[in-house]
Amino acid sequence: MEDLKLAGLPMMWVWAHKDKWTRLLEVSGMIEFWKVYFNRNDGDLIHQLTHFPDVEHDDIMDSFVYTLLYTQQWATLNISLL
Repeated sequence: MEDLKLAGLPMMWVWAHKDKWTRLLEVSGMIEFWKVYFNRNDGDLIHQLTHFPDVEHDDIMDSFVYTLLYTQQWATLNISLL
């Protein structure tokens, strides 16, 4: 993580307070209601999302879910300030 920070990428630590399945369910509405769009090149992510929990690796999906959770929290704060 330190190498990524040194490269100028915005990084932050996150701690899991819920299991992966629960976190995925929390953002599933964003995906179902077309709040998230996928690129054709997102094959690994799409595979992990559509085959979870029966995938060998789920790290891309987990990072994606944390990003959506963070974005959802940030967006809610902005909306409440309007």
